[in-house]
Amino acid sequence: FGSTIVNATAFNIDFDTTTESISLVNLDTDTVVYEKNPNQRRGPASVTKIMTYIVVVDNVKDLEGTIVDVKDETLDLLLGTGSSLSGIEKGDKLSVYQLLHCLMISSGNDAALVLADYVGNGDISSFVDLMNQKAKGLGCNDTHFMNPHGLTDPNHYSTANDIAKMTKYA
Repeated sequence: FGSTIVNATAFNIDFDTTTESISLVNLDTDTVVYEKNPNQRRGPASVTKIMTYIVVVDNVKDLEGTIVDVKDETLDLLLGTGSSLSGIEKGDKLSVYQLLHCLMISSGNDAALVLADYVGNGDISSFVDLMNQKAKGLGCNDTHFMNPHGLTDPNHYSTANDIAKMTKYA
């Protein structure tokens, strides 16, 4: 058998990208393939849910067997926000596993709040503190979270490089 060497460490594109920030990383080799303004702080929007996922999975041992009661007051926090929702209803009893699907597949802000309330022992801001601690632990030094879902806040930001670190960990 002959050996083949593949050199795909950088990629120069010959067109303009429409996004303001990019960090494309080969996760097998930790090689940056392409980047554009990778350290520019931006609102991460629903990409925030990657860190919400991480903190939940790090803190709940039995994802399928842990059942969460959906509180009325938790869902009420989203009234009037125009949020993306996964259809969770007041009084539902769902496993953390089901809620993670609602979080990641349909990008449900309702699922983000229910999970944050559960893991934060009824205190969503405690959950957000865990998100910020985890971000720092992953070396995400240009990231700060204000909520578990990604709704806009001037103090809620990240960078393409930091999001790449979170995604690799997830």
